[in-house]
Amino acid sequence: MFEFRSDSVKTISLLVIFFIFSASNVCGMEAVGQVKQYISFLKSKRPDVRARAAKGLGRLNDITAEEPLIEVLEDPVSIVRVNAARALGNMRSKLAVVPLINRLKDKEPEVRINAAWALGKIKDPRAVAPLARLLKDNEPGVRVGAATALGEIRDAAAIVPMLDALHDEDADVRKSIASALGEFRNPGVVGALINLLKDENAGVRENAANALGRIGDISAVMPLVGALRDSAPDVRSNAAWALGEINDPLAAGYLIDALSDPEPVVRRYAAWALGKLKDPGAVEPLINALNDIFLDVRSYAAWALGEIGDPRSIEPLVGVLEKGDRGVMGYASEALAKFGTAAIEPLIGLSRYNDRYVRSCAVSALGKIKDLRVIAPLIMALGDEFDEVRQNARRALTGIGSPAVEALIIAVRNNNGAIRKYAIDILGKIGDRRAVEPLIGLLRIQEDESLDIRLRAEWALRKLTGKNFGLDHEQWMEWWTRDSGTADVRDQNKSIP
Repeated sequence: MFEFRSDSVKTISLLVIFFIFSASNVCGMEAVGQVKQYISFLKSKRPDVRARAAKGLGRLNDITAEEPLIEVLEDPVSIVRVNAARALGNMRSKLAVVPLINRLKDKEPEVRINAAWALGKIKDPRAVAPLARLLKDNEPGVRVGAATALGEIRDAAAIVPMLDALHDEDADVRKSIASALGEFRNPGVVGALINLLKDENAGVRENAANALGRIGDISAVMPLVGALRDSAPDVRSNAAWALGEINDPLAAGYLIDALSDPEPVVRRYAAWALGKLKDPGAVEPLINALNDIFLDVRSYAAWALGEIGDPRSIEPLVGVLEKGDRGVMGYASEALAKFGTAAIEPLIGLSRYNDRYVRSCAVSALGKIKDLRVIAPLIMALGDEFDEVRQNARRALTGIGSPAVEALIIAVRNNNGAIRKYAIDILGKIGDRRAVEPLIGLLRIQEDESLDIRLRAEWALRKLTGKNFGLDHEQWMEWWTRDSGTADVRDQNKSIP
């Protein structure tokens, strides 16, 4: 007979534990059952089991686990305390605020870091003073965690201690404080952040520039302009982004110069910022940027030209589509749509272009322009051989709604089968009563594809009217003749019964 040895029992126990911990992913165990299992495992004699249980409870986010997790914040093994702190942070547990504050004095730095992280997620003002004291912790990682948490809580009481900590000898701490100060959106910290633009560490300068952009104070414009000449590309790119966020016209000329920066990430954000500023003086430089060797720069240049809205941009943007620059075509077509009626004729031409992706982008752009002239080319696009073009046209015509109905009624008799089918479907979705009688008329057709046409017409009629006479033309006509003056034509969003 087979005998179990002690090591066999241990192995089987581990396998059982592994199965239970994996059950939520593999077997779909009910959440309540999982929570109870995990809570019971918090009392296991094995620290690895307790640690995994705490981690699992953090994922399940069940309030019944709060008190058991708070208890294991006192566990003798640090990884258990770490996982319990993170779990309580994930749960945003107000009940755990004081116990987590106590863990800020834990002997293990990793526990202090994760307790600070959890308090940042919970965002309770009671944690501000203890976290501020933690900015003087012996461990740089703990100071980083405290600064990050204070930035998440955003309590003004933290500003002074954070400003005092800006002279920390550790660059990572200064980086975290700079980033956290940006979260406060408080003009009172702008001067300190401007000083950080001269920090010896590039990461600190980068975060300071970013924080100044988030605060958006105009007094930072010229210091940020200076940062456009920083030796570090990430500092220059964040300075460009920040100038776009602040949106002061004074920065336009400097951002135009930044379009010639040797680093593509800087040129990209310079283009974006110029789009935010909407300065007409940037049009020609941005048109030149449409030929940049880097995709992101070309894309943001196209976007920016659409934001500025200067007619000089139309022809170059059309050129982007004609060249088939796949990565930029979407941005260019969106930009052209913003020009409205001025872009209709070139877009109509592009909707017949020999490249299907060009046609797709052109049709998408036409659908965003509120002008009756776009209806005819959009209806023609319903018959395109490329499905994406057809779908873009269908969405556009459905969005146009009632102004497109008369043209769509004509289209249900088009020689192109795809145009006919989509026109019927769109009429059903628009929900305009003018379509009822023409759709009833389609129930009489006798052609090779008549069944499909009749079924689509019947579906559209049901969606339009809420009535259901199947494919019976006579019943539909009798109802319409009798009740056409008061027929219950449903809203376009009404579902079919």
